[in-house]
Amino acid sequence: MHTAFPPEPFTKPGDKWKKAAFDALNNTANYEKGKPRVSLDHWFSDTGNRVTGFGSVLYDPEDELFVDTGDKPRPEAICHVKAQLRNVTDEIRKDGRVQIAYNPAQVCDFLEHDQPFIFHTVEGGFSLGGDPCKVKELASLGVAALIPAHLLYRSVATCDNAFPRLIEPLFDDQLNNQPTLGLTQLGCDIVEACFQNKVIVDITHARSDAQRDIFGIADGYPDLPLISSHNAVRGINPACLNLSDDAILRIQKSNGVIGVIFYTEWLKKEPADERGDVQLITDVIDYIHHVTKSFDHIAIGSDLDGFIKPVHLCSNYSRMSAIVDPLVYRYGQIAGEKILYRNALRVLHGGWAGIQHRG
Repeated sequence: MHTAFPPEPFTKPGDKWKKAAFDALNNTANYEKGKPRVSLDHWFSDTGNRVTGFGSVLYDPEDELFVDTGDKPRPEAICHVKAQLRNVTDEIRKDGRVQIAYNPAQVCDFLEHDQPFIFHTVEGGFSLGGDPCKVKELASLGVAALIPAHLLYRSVATCDNAFPRLIEPLFDDQLNNQPTLGLTQLGCDIVEACFQNKVIVDITHARSDAQRDIFGIADGYPDLPLISSHNAVRGINPACLNLSDDAILRIQKSNGVIGVIFYTEWLKKEPADERGDVQLITDVIDYIHHVTKSFDHIAIGSDLDGFIKPVHLCSNYSRMSAIVDPLVYRYGQIAGEKILYRNALRVLHGGWAGIQHRG
């Protein structure tokens, strides 16, 4: 869900510049024709839209990009994430067309009845404010998955560059001067808490050393899946953030999934790549299938609200179902449905405890 920034009013008058900066960033890299790509209006603007559910990401950029604590998590970050969750919930309830899934059984019920829904996820372990015990609190609010790493090192996990070329130089210094540790002790505790509370661990954005540490902890929970919710592959594009073959196989080993991102810069073999939108996506699907010898670990992870330039075919919520027929035509009904929703549904059942909805 694309919600207003900040999630709750600034308490310091001198912080108002942050909104202007973030609004400018949105307009440059996150909007289409001056409007958010991700909105309820887009979702329902096309009566032929066949997308039933989305994973909704909770993320407050103030706590990552505008920090005043060096690379340490801000204690108030957890309050901001919970405020954003409340804002999303209020907007969903006010609109009335969408439900929020709080457990896998509700996801199944909503799919069966074609009821549009979202479920909550969190991007960035810094959102916990430095306290791994907050994982349990987020789990009690129905959060399904958490990404320990994100754009910048914030004393949780090292990360790989995910910034568009236009703004990457602004963060070069921070990206190039990360420690060599992978997960910090805080990061290890957060990942452990996710497994213990059945919040799915998402390795997206994690540098290879942080991935290695996550995999090591995951070995103690062999029945729980790992995911990379929005990513491409190094076998096609060597961008450091894209998944290596080893990472693909480790996600397969956990019975997890890889959500194929719609970010052209990560999908293309090179900037001048002339492949069409569908082929950009299917080439990544084909590569994962080549490595895993299976269609069981592939999903859709658009990242439309992630400061990306997406494929034109699916450039906003209203166009998301444009990928359905090409995938079913290319891979057949059974494999197509696996990629479009069945694999993701299996992982939600396998890795997410969820909660009973309390109204």
